[in-house]
Amino acid sequence: MSNLSQSIEEKIVELVEAKEELKRQMLEVDGKLEQQLVALGIGKAFQAPDGIVYQVVRPNGTFMYFKTIDYVRTKRAHETKGTLSKTEAKSMGFEID
Repeated sequence: MSNLSQSIEEKIVELVEAKEELKRQMLEVDGKLEQQLVALGIGKAFQAPDGIVYQVVRPNGTFMYFKTIDYVRTKRAHETKGTLSKTEAKSMGFEID
């Protein structure tokens, strides 16, 4: 095996290990997030200090796995759109710029 091939394979293994660690962390964070979303309740909405509005929703599904609870939010300044429209956030009584 050439040194270049070995180097590429080592990098692949390194990246796979990093990806698997991120997946583990994501599952851990998702579990904690789900507990908090359940505690707040589906349909509830709130505005964060940075002005972003979040609403707890029951999603249709996701790419990686099916969730029984999730959130939608208004867009951040650098984003083109959020998953919760400004119109809907305003109709819930939040002040949106």
